[in-house]
Amino acid sequence: MSVEVFFLVLLSAAMHAAWNSLTKVNIRPYLALAALNIIAGLFASFALAFVGLPHGGWLIPAIAASALRQCYYLLMAKAYQGGDLSQVYPVARGTAPVLTTILAIPLLGDHMSITSVVALCLIMVGVTVVGLARSASSVATSFTPLVLALAAGATISCYTMLDAWGSRASSSAISYGLVGATLDGLIFLAIYSVFLRKELPDSYITENALQLVAGSLFVIASYVISVWAVTVAPVALVSALRESNIFFGLVIAVTILKEGLNRSKIIAALQY
Repeated sequence: MSVEVFFLVLLSAAMHAAWNSLTKVNIRPYLALAALNIIAGLFASFALAFVGLPHGGWLIPAIAASALRQCYYLLMAKAYQGGDLSQVYPVARGTAPVLTTILAIPLLGDHMSITSVVALCLIMVGVTVVGLARSASSVATSFTPLVLALAAGATISCYTMLDAWGSRASSSAISYGLVGATLDGLIFLAIYSVFLRKELPDSYITENALQLVAGSLFVIASYVISVWAVTVAPVALVSALRESNIFFGLVIAVTILKEGLNRSKIIAALQY
């Protein structure tokens, strides 16, 4: 992986953590996800008008990956209802690169060095520490978000593999990424029209317009960078590096969302 790719993936990780944090502010998480992705879909479709659709065998993986992302969003939104960002986010995102590596070796022919395998083992240790670190008064309160976050991590791994397949099969990874963001926006728009229209107050859009626009641009940029990166580097390596967003998420959770920080969370974040 070149230095340029390294820093772009790192930037993608920071943007992903930033827009994720917006789902914990002022509104039910899934409603915020819907608003962010609908706006992102509008921007992405506008960009596609200039960039054009990609060629190649990208359609099936793009649709399948978009559908799985909806499962991920539902799991994360549910987990956020009972768990802190600093608990849920590291577990979900930290599980994904380990599972992705296991799948990428036989399915995509990607390989990892011994050092990388050891690093991934440390990630799993970090997942366990963070998941158990949250101080909760009951076991149910603590472990239900953990289980949901683990399921979300498995979902991330699956759609990451599909995106790697689709972006490598397409003529343009950037166009593929814009298609994915557009599909996500269309699905969320359909869900909003049928189920959420009465639940999303108009005041939320007007009062948080700047954050929503910035967040939606982060949604697009972080996704496009990630699907481009897997065309020039092994997907397992990109996935593992992108999970540095765990550290950015922890910083945001503590400094902006004012969530509690303890020694276990710091150690686990540093392991990533």
